[in-house]
Amino acid sequence: MKTNRFNRQTSQIIVIGMLCLSIFSMYQIRQQVVRMIDVYDTLAIGVLGSAGEEPNVAALEELSLEPISYALLGSHSGSFELVTSTFPSQRSIQPIIEEYVRKRSTGALTRSGLFNWWRIYPLTYAQQDYLFILHYPRDFALDSVPGAFIGLMVVLLVLILLLTIIRRIIREEIYQPIRQIEVDLQEMAVEDTQTLSYTRVSSPHVNSLQQTVETLKGRLMENQRNLYQSEQRLSLVLDSINLGVILLNGQKHIELINPEAQSLLQLSDAVIGRNYEGVIRSNSLVTMIAESMQTGEAMSEEIELYIPTLKAIDVNIIPYSEPKQADEESILVLLYDISKVKHLEVVRTEFVANASHELRTPVTAIKGFAETLMDGAIEDTQMAKQFIQIIYNESNRLETLIHDILELSRIENETHIDVIETFDLVKVTQEMVAFFQERAEQKDIRIQTELPEAPILLSVDQHRVEQILRNLIENAIKYSGNESEVDVTVYSNHHRATIIVSDTGIGIPEQDQERIFERFYRVDKGRSRHSGGTGLGLSIVRNLVNVLGGSITVESELGVGSTFIVTLPL
Repeated sequence: MKTNRFNRQTSQIIVIGMLCLSIFSMYQIRQQVVRMIDVYDTLAIGVLGSAGEEPNVAALEELSLEPISYALLGSHSGSFELVTSTFPSQRSIQPIIEEYVRKRSTGALTRSGLFNWWRIYPLTYAQQDYLFILHYPRDFALDSVPGAFIGLMVVLLVLILLLTIIRRIIREEIYQPIRQIEVDLQEMAVEDTQTLSYTRVSSPHVNSLQQTVETLKGRLMENQRNLYQSEQRLSLVLDSINLGVILLNGQKHIELINPEAQSLLQLSDAVIGRNYEGVIRSNSLVTMIAESMQTGEAMSEEIELYIPTLKAIDVNIIPYSEPKQADEESILVLLYDISKVKHLEVVRTEFVANASHELRTPVTAIKGFAETLMDGAIEDTQMAKQFIQIIYNESNRLETLIHDILELSRIENETHIDVIETFDLVKVTQEMVAFFQERAEQKDIRIQTELPEAPILLSVDQHRVEQILRNLIENAIKYSGNESEVDVTVYSNHHRATIIVSDTGIGIPEQDQERIFERFYRVDKGRSRHSGGTGLGLSIVRNLVNVLGGSITVESELGVGSTFIVTLPL
């Protein structure tokens, strides 16, 4: 369409140019004809003679003026009579005479058409008035300037050729490159055009424009790449960060929500574009957002969500304005799940309380019995011996407690095991069972083992594995009743070794099974002193298993017994 428009415009320019040149050429031809007429007029009038004599009609008739027609008329009594004429009749010149008389001209009168001239001269000879009429027909004009038409045609042809060349130059050197630039810019606006192909032309201005467009394209592509990379990084951050992010526009519609926020609020991608009040199922959060939108102030508060379980959420709401929408504020909502932090605070508080209690108990006993001895009980040998034994036992208990606390602290700070040795797990299990055999017999407890005949080789710190077995078997005996049974099973499968320790003891309530691996946590706190344990055994086991790259689970039923399952990589 644009090419046809260009063709029409250039054709119009050519036609206008030709028309202008034609008019100018016609004017020049006309002027040349007029000059020739003036020459013939002067010649004819000069042949007639001077004004004081009779007109020399014979000389005029002898003069060859074809194709010019002439007539000489004399004035008699207010009318003109024909003296001599080359016109067919006086009737053919009568309108010219009447026009002359009507206009009452006192000088020469010229009447002309397109290459058709009439000249009327008033003359006086021998005190008598005459009219000398000359008619120059079209043939005279054509015969007078025969080369003018040829020149006009040549000029027209040259003009057409010149304009065609100019049109071609304009088309190839200016229009087509600019049109290609326009097409490329349109493609850049609607799609990702990777390359631009331009042909250099002779016009420096067009080449400069092409170079500018190529530079613009390069910068645009670079900006697009940078924008895409920024979007990718932002998307990666939003998808990976453990911070819920929600973006609301001024119409209260959700424009962005990341996976963490979807998880915390139990929402899906379908909420994009919807009103937040209809999708967020937390009255506290909805109220905070509405208040921040109304006041335009940032807000920060901890709230509790019950979606689907109780969570503690740190909420930060930040109003902001888009650069092009200063009159409309958007809202950025940040949600951080601090449930684990709250839980750790509770655990820390309980740990401090439990550790203080566990440490205070033996210290109090030692101090109390020591004071009793100092008050005179030392004189009673039997009582003194009994009190000293109690002090000794409590000091041992205090030593064990301090050792376990230090051991747990050391294990929690370990990220890997430095001591690596290869040993037989089956043999180590047999040795640990033999170690506790005597203690089990004191309660008439049978320790049953199910061990493979082939060795199971582990390449880890043997001492750490022995600690795991020691704590599990000791707990099984400790919390099992008299005349009960403890089962120890070891096997390997798919590059992993499994240790199972089961008892038929008191069992663990379901609500306590998630917390038994916490430090100092006891299901029955009243059994703490009687069991003789420190409350750190299972916490030590869990941390050791984690350091070794394994896992530990528990299956228990209250009043039936418990089973601990440990898996370690081979």
